[in-house]
Amino acid sequence: MESIDRRKFNKSLGFASISAALFTGVSACESEITPGMEHDYKIYPQGEVFVVKSQVTDEIVAEKSNAATAIQTAIDLLETGGEVFLHRGKYPIDQPLKLKNNVSLRGSGRGTRLELTDNNKEGIGIHGQGFNGAMASRFSIDGSNLDTSVAGILLDDCGDCTVSDVYAKNFSKYGIWVRNNSFLCEIKSCKLANNKEAGILMENLSRGGRGGDYVPNLIHGCIAYAGGTGIECKRSIVVNIVACMVHQPKKFGFHIHSISNSVLLSGCRTFQCLLDAVRVEDSHELNISSNIFCWHRGNGIHLKNVSWGILSGNEVIDSGSERQGGEAAIGIEMREKVQGVQVTGNTIFNWGGQGLLTYGVREDKTCLNNAFTNNNLNFILKEAIVSKGSNTITVNNIYQKDPAYQGSPEHPDALFDDKRLMDFING
Repeated sequence: MESIDRRKFNKSLGFASISAALFTGVSACESEITPGMEHDYKIYPQGEVFVVKSQVTDEIVAEKSNAATAIQTAIDLLETGGEVFLHRGKYPIDQPLKLKNNVSLRGSGRGTRLELTDNNKEGIGIHGQGFNGAMASRFSIDGSNLDTSVAGILLDDCGDCTVSDVYAKNFSKYGIWVRNNSFLCEIKSCKLANNKEAGILMENLSRGGRGGDYVPNLIHGCIAYAGGTGIECKRSIVVNIVACMVHQPKKFGFHIHSISNSVLLSGCRTFQCLLDAVRVEDSHELNISSNIFCWHRGNGIHLKNVSWGILSGNEVIDSGSERQGGEAAIGIEMREKVQGVQVTGNTIFNWGGQGLLTYGVREDKTCLNNAFTNNNLNFILKEAIVSKGSNTITVNNIYQKDPAYQGSPEHPDALFDDKRLMDFING
């Protein structure tokens, strides 16, 4: 059922003309609202249609048999910005929703369920390209585990946009994807579950965009679990990642690579990564501070070709994690010309039940001008700190080989339980 023919609003009275309704057979409570009028809109499923109403007058604007068409109709009416509110219910998305400047798409929490269908050939739930000031918040968006479902939300060359309180799950690539010189964008308080490549991907954010060169973006308060990497930065310069958590990823907790310079990772936590908790490759001006990285099967923090940076105040716990099926690993590994990096004030240890670390901190002979100072290390098989690079300073580090527990009455005990986590995600 496509949209019903409606009469225009009477601007001076604010309601439909009764005489017009009599002549046209359209009821006085059903009106077509002219684009440009100052109305926000709301949408809800009713039977086999999706009803679009004005939030101001409660007048029906349109009724569509297709959820994506209904939502897009409301978005397109907001010529100067405004809000589209989605009531609870299921909204099959068979084509990408195109946001506009200063438009907010808001749901009523996870009761508002956007679900991609196999008719959505682009595999994108919400696509923003070249717009400013838009917001998407308070709904769930599900890739339905389709091989064609690329990403829940894609921001492409967007400025000053916000994605908040969105639950994006089961996409073949990314829950949220921000790319191509998007700037001053904020992703906050989102949950990313079982997205195969990464929960969040920041890509190609550097220079030459509408906002200028090296304009920052912010991710904070997000939680990614299951799926591939938690949060990934690829050719993305000046990104702040703050107070985020990654639980049981099949890849890395955080992956920063391909010239992703000046990335801050602070106040974050990882738990039970199948690979390294943090992998940084070919990226510089790095700041990793005040994080907890715990029970990963790979290394804790692994740097490769990194110049200038600081690793400070981190806890790196149970690297290798034999209890999780890993082998003895390294707390902080530095390879292939890591230079000018300060590793200071970190606590690097394994619990006794997890097996020993191979090394606490290790740099290879290609590294230079680093500093390993004031770290506390524990329960290591070979050496606490191995420095083979040139002109590296190693001072004031404390190492105790045994005991691992140091006063704790018992070892915390948990196993990587993929089935239980997936049962939770799929409800």
